[in-house]
Amino acid sequence: MALLLTATIVISSVLSAPRALAVTPDESAGAATEAKRHYEEGTKAFNLGEFARAISEFKTTYNAKPDPLLLYNIAQSYRLAGDASQALFFYKSFLRNMPGATNRKEVEAQVRKLEKQLQQQGDEQKREPTAPASVNPPPVSTVAPAAPTPPAPATVTPPTAPTAIRVPSPVADPPREPVIVPVSGASAAQPAPTPEVNLTAPVPAEPESDRPIYKKWWFWAGAAGAVLIIGGIAAANAKKAPSTTWGTYTPSF
Repeated sequence: MALLLTATIVISSVLSAPRALAVTPDESAGAATEAKRHYEEGTKAFNLGEFARAISEFKTTYNAKPDPLLLYNIAQSYRLAGDASQALFFYKSFLRNMPGATNRKEVEAQVRKLEKQLQQQGDEQKREPTAPASVNPPPVSTVAPAAPTPPAPATVTPPTAPTAIRVPSPVADPPREPVIVPVSGASAAQPAPTPEVNLTAPVPAEPESDRPIYKKWWFWAGAAGAVLIIGGIAAANAKKAPSTTWGTYTPSF
């Protein structure tokens, strides 16, 4: 009986093992698909400024796939939503779970800024004055006020007649004779000769050595290459370490 029972257990284990192995990859793939869907919804909400919904979607994604990068996205959403306390908690959680983050210095600067902001808020709450005690209003007098005395009428003085002022008649200016200035010599009345310009003559080419540096082709080619290199480096850094201003991480699913 003991041998029969042992054989039955072994056969059952062997028959059930392939079934368990067949179910596990499907469940894992389904969890990854669900996590990716919630992450995409959270990213949409973040880009639309709906930070409360973004927080909920990112948290659901983290529960399905506990990637430390999602903690950074949650911290970003809390900070932009105006919740400094929760943002500080998730920034610290991100640095604790991912100490080698490429944007660690920027996150640490944001942590110090939030800590200072929370300390200032606590100091302001301590300095708020208490409500003053209620004071009874003074009693209202029931005596009617005395009637005001009407003012005395003002005395009006009649205006005096204006004194006539004699204005002398204007005197016309005597006519003036035109002044004629003599011009000496007949050459003064003749215009100066215009120099002749030959428009058909070609302009001599400027030597290469005498041109300034900004007129040389290799200067602008080098400048364009430098711009492309700097732009590529900036794009690579942006993908590697997002800024704490608006950026979020994209985890792998």
